[in-house]
Amino acid sequence: PINIGIGKGISIKDMAFLIKEIVGYEGKLVFDSTKIDGAPYKTVDGTLGENKLHWKPEKDFRQGVTETIEWYMENC
Repeated sequence: PINIGIGKGISIKDMAFLIKEIVGYEGKLVFDSTKIDGAPYKTVDGTLGENKLHWKPEKDFRQGVTETIEWYMENC
């Protein structure tokens, strides 16, 4: 297996706010701080994949999330 990624991560909280913005949700997000939380960011160093496969993402993260949400809304 070869990891592919960009070496940057995003927190669950930031991801939730990104999705909220993309879908136009105007409600409040509530986070339960009494629950265990894992690593603040999960990242993958994609250097090996880039070097061996000559692959890099064609889209930035926001664009990928936006397109995924749009596909989901149209198909599910």
